[in-house]
Amino acid sequence: MERVRDLAAEGQIQVVLAYRRTLERKYAYQILLIEELARNGVETIFVQAPQGASGGRSTAGAIPGMISEYERAQILERSRRGKLHRAQSVKSA
Repeated sequence: MERVRDLAAEGQIQVVLAYRRTLERKYAYQILLIEELARNGVETIFVQAPQGASGGRSTAGAIPGMISEYERAQILERSRRGKLHRAQSVKSA
């Protein structure tokens, strides 16, 4: 998946085709990945939607947990990309 993300950032791919919405194990990471791909102009297409998909989560109680998970995922992702950028900067200097 890291290679796909790098290729997307380099503008080397236009579409990611996935069988179902399980690109990442956690929902928040999946959303971050789809958003990142979209920012890089990459369309994400899912062949099969999850069973019982209605466009939203069925349990309202899960929403606060998902928001927390999403925020943690954003922080970790920013940190990961920052470390990658720093490593590339040091390597080229």
